[in-house]
Amino acid sequence: MVIATLTHTLRDLGTPAILGTIVGVVGAAWAAKRRGDKDHERTLELVVMQDARRTALETCRRVRAMETEMRSRTATDYGELHNEWQDFVFGPALLIRAPDLESRVKAWGIVIFNAWQAPEEYASYAVLRGAEDVAEWLQAFLRRETPPAPHLPSPDEVRRLLFADNKITFQPLNDLLGQRPGAV
Repeated sequence: MVIATLTHTLRDLGTPAILGTIVGVVGAAWAAKRRGDKDHERTLELVVMQDARRTALETCRRVRAMETEMRSRTATDYGELHNEWQDFVFGPALLIRAPDLESRVKAWGIVIFNAWQAPEEYASYAVLRGAEDVAEWLQAFLRRETPPAPHLPSPDEVRRLLFADNKITFQPLNDLLGQRPGAV
């Protein structure tokens, strides 16, 4: 009975109407899929941004806590500080996927590592400026502002300044940092 009714209806509608219906259904399905794809992409972008902001907030808290700890440390504690930097700053910062942040984090890590390797050098100024660099970038990111200019130079420039005369010396880097904005 159903087949007979369907056959009768199709005959009454005619072939052009059936084709129009089929084209309409296919077109509607294609448009819905495109909207769905765009919605999916937008949702993924939002999730990635939320993850980046959550990571930035936690990393900023860690950097500020490390900065507070550094003010009471001696040079012999830089090895532990470097481990903290690696676990709580370097790794999470890579998730944010920002080349400028990555450069600042790497420069700061180079400073911390070399402070550990040369405990006789006055490194706390450069180490603290590196912490400020990273924290200021993260705070600007969280506020959706343009980050301020970095205190530390690029990682390559930090290496060049630290290895003057084939030994680790912080004096050239400290001198440069003293001339940059935000110098204390």
